Formats: sequence, C-alpha cells, structure tokens
Amino acid sequence: MIPALLPCLLLSTALMAQQVQSAADVTGVGRGMDRPLDIFLSSSRSGVSEERTLFILIDSSEELGRSSFLSSLDSALNKNQTDLSATRIGIAKAGAKLMVILEPSLEHGMLLPAARAILNTPNDSILNLYSNLRGLSKKLAGSPGSREILLVTLANGDAEDDLSATTRRLVKSGIKLSVIASEAYLSDCYWAKRSYQQAPKDCKLHGAESAYIELPWAWLFQREPINEITPSGYAYYGLSRLAAATEGRVHIYTPASKAEHACAVYNRCLLCDGDHVSPTELYKNAALEVLAPLVLSREEVGRRLARDPYYRATNRLWQAASRVGLLSGTAPLKLRRTAAQEQASRGTFFLGLTGLAFSSQAKTADRAIKETDKLIKSFEAEIGRIEAGDGSGRQQAIAALCRIMLRLTRINLISYAEYCRDLGPRLADPKSPEPIAPEVPSSHQGRRATGIYQDGIPLCHGVSPLLGLEVPGREKIRPHLEELAPLVREFETEYRNTPFAVALHRAGLAKFRLSYAGTSGNLARRRPGSKASENGPSTGSPRPRRRAGGSGTGSSGPSTGRKR
Repeated sequence: MIPALLPCLLLSTALMAQQVQSAADVTGVGRGMDRPLDIFLSSSRSGVSEERTLFILIDSSEELGRSSFLSSLDSALNKNQTDLSATRIGIAKAGAKLMVILEPSLEHGMLLPAARAILNTPNDSILNLYSNLRGLSKKLAGSPGSREILLVTLANGDAEDDLSATTRRLVKSGIKLSVIASEAYLSDCYWAKRSYQQAPKDCKLHGAESAYIELPWAWLFQREPINEITPSGYAYYGLSRLAAATEGRVHIYTPASKAEHACAVYNRCLLCDGDHVSPTELYKNAALEVLAPLVLSREEVGRRLARDPYYRATNRLWQAASRVGLLSGTAPLKLRRTAAQEQASRGTFFLGLTGLAFSSQAKTADRAIKETDKLIKSFEAEIGRIEAGDGSGRQQAIAALCRIMLRLTRINLISYAEYCRDLGPRLADPKSPEPIAPEVPSSHQGRRATGIYQDGIPLCHGVSPLLGLEVPGREKIRPHLEELAPLVREFETEYRNTPFAVALHRAGLAKFRLSYAGTSGNLARRRPGSKASENGPSTGSPRPRRRAGGSGTGSSGPSTGRKR
C-alpha cells in the first residue's frame, strides 16, 4: 500500500508547490512585528514541542533599530516557551565577516542580548543578503529536526548576486525561509534610473516587487516616475521568490510614523493641504491579490509575460514611446513570439525640452504631439482587440494605466508648446513688464533664468478640478481633459484600493515655470510603507538616503498614499 501511495503523495506536493505563483500567496496580513515573530517561533498550536533548528538573520539598519523588533522578540520568546523547549535558535548578523553571532542552542537566554548587540552597531550599506543565506544554509545542513531561517531586513533585499543558486541551496538543504521586510515600490525603477550606483560585488540592484519592471517608467513631464513613489503592497521580488520556493512566508513591516497623507509626494499639492485620504487609496487584501506579481523563476515569468497579450501591447508601446522621447526608461524585456530576452532597463533620453530656445522647442513639442497621437491610436486599437479573459489582470491594469499616461502626456505637450509660444518668452525677457503673480520675472533674486521647470498637479482629486485651472493652452487642452475624465473615473472604479489607483494619483498635469541657477538639488528617496489591520508590505556599498513614504490603516487592509 505504501509504495502505491508514494506517487500520489509526490503529486500532491508538486501541486501544492504549483499553487504558489504570486506574491499574494506568501505575503502575510498585518504590518507589525509581533505577529511574524510569534508565527516563526511557534512550532504548533497544540502545545507539543517539536525538534527544530532556527537562525534569525538580522540586517542591522537604523530603521530596524528604531522599530519594536527587540521588544517583540522578547515577547514572542516568552509567549512560546513551551513550544521552544526542543528548538535550537541561533543569531546571525547580515553583512558581517563572522556572520554567526550565536550558535543554535537550546538555551535561549542570550538571544535578546545578541540581537541587541547587533542593532547597537547599525549598518545602512547595500548588502548581499543572498550570499548570507547561502552561507547560513551550510551551517544548518544536517542540523536536527526541521530547519528554518528568519531574515529580518528593513533596508536590503534588492542586491542580487545569484537568486537561482540561493533558491536551489535552500531547497536542497530543506530550509524554510521566512522574511520580515519593508515594502517595495510598484515596478520600482529607482536603480534602473541610477545605473551608476555601485552595488556589492557580483550583484545587480533590483528594487521592484516583480521579477521585471513591468510598468513603463519616467514619462515625459512627470516630476518623478510614478514607479518610484507608489507602494506596491509587497516585498522585493527576490525575498518573495525565496519564501515561495521554500514554503515560507513574507511579512511586511511598516512603522506607525508613516501615516501622513500627501497628494504630491515631493512637492505641495496646489489643490489641498493634504488633510484627506482618497477612499480609492485604501489598499484591501482582496483587491491586491488579484493584481499581485508572480514569484515564479525569472525565466518562467518572462515566458508568461511573452504570452500575455496585454504585456505584448504594453511592451510595443514602451519601445516606441522610448524611441520618440516620451519615456526615458527602456523596457527590460525584448519579446519574441513566445519567449522573452532580458535586456538592461535604463534611462535613455527625453526630448530636451528644458532650455530657453522657445521657438524650436515648441516645434519639437508639436512633432511629439503628432507621434503621441499615432501611439494612442495604435495602442488603443491593439488592446481593444484582446478577447475578454485573455491576459492577466495585472497586465491589463498596467495597459489601462498606460492608456491614461499617453493621453496625459499629450495634454502636457500641448500646454508646453503654448507656454513656449507665449508665457515663457515674455517671462524670460528682462525688458518685459513685471509679470502678474504667481509668475516670477526673468531675473529672480539676482539669478538669471536658465531653463524651463515643471511642477505637477496630481490626479489625486480627479480631472474635474483641472478644467478650471489657468494654464498655458487652456482652451486647447480642455477637450482632451474632458475625454480623459471618464477614463480616469472608470480606472478608479476598476482598480480602487490597489497600488494602481495610487499610481494614477501620483501622475499629474504639468505646470511650467522658469528655473534659475542654484535653485535645484537632490531629492531624498522616500521609502514605501503600508500597514494593515489583523483582518486585512560583508559590508556593502553606501546606500543612498531614500526618504520613507507610506501609508496608514484602512478598515479592511493596508492603505497607502501617505508619507512620514
């Protein structure tokens, strides 16, 4: 009987592994520290102790030091004393040459002091956690009982050297990996835009929650790519991939301090004081799950994207829009009939519409408008031919957002061309009369105008308020805004309570003004974050400061669209 049952058991195990396909399958609810630590340390709810060997791998970032990790660990150890009687627990420090600080032992009294000592020496460098995990797997190989690692990192996971090798090593050693991590941005392009950033040896920097950057990035006249300022609800792809392959879990941690709403992330909203939260921005688990990224191997994800009609349409648009300068970021995949070839996704060029050559820049904008009209017509026709039920919900959402971004870019181009023909030259002419506020003259506080700069008026409030704004080319862009309004309402209805609604709100109508020498500077990088109710994301190279951004709590799950 037993030999006959063995194939059935193997098939059952294989089917269970196949069911874990998206980040939603491995990401836990809640955004705190207590629950993940309690789940990791508790071997069962029956009160029966099980033999286990555990390692807690701690990434000693300053943010983790400010968190409740130590108190939550202390509480979880005390709560699960009975379960832990046969459990050996060790402590390791990420990035250290001597990684193991405390060997696995049945004596748990030194766990908290060891963890505290690690956090007392913070390290905010970019670290290769995957190499650390492979090293720990060697230490755990052959250990008694079940073997598990809990990785606690609020700063790393985006520097990958060999994700496939790490996956194979953990699976072969029979090690389950669980993770407490910070939340990634939606198809984050931060590192692709900054390809000059030095990474740890043999590593590539990939900060998205998805295997590839799937959402076209860096649209013309958007102050910051929406990919860099939209919390995704999930952790870095590499961490979710390892947890999925080893039957572990990922828990997103977000501190309570990230709970202040902002319509415009890096500048002030012109329409409100930021004292509201759009109900469409409150993330709900059921809505997130439908649009979650795949956590299969990169090769398999690439094959599925190549067969997805919505992604194929988006990829073609991406390539074409990059060539004409509407997008400065290139696509990470080159598609064949049923396969995808990876290529570097990096910044290329815009149209060069930042100088003071108003006449020629207006003509360049006019040519770009014609190219945009062609892209709108071809892209909308292609996605309109896709049969209902074909393609994934996530790629359909991305295509719908691209449709809006194309039309918004056309509107901004029209406004820019009119600015170059009328208001810009008058403001830049030192002989012109003093302009009416809030415009500023060509010489501002002793500095001469050097180019054209734009602020964004976000779509957080919808399209209707934009119809009454005094902007260059107001009468020309009004019909296009009226066409855009129902598309935005339809999109918000379809994708409310997901990152895609927030991404839409982060885009905006451009408002142009003159820029002056000595008035620009580097922006601090925001960190994403969201939190949910219980019912409801060796030393390395210096990590650039990335300012945290995040979210608060909705009644049914995580929410976003907020800042610290």
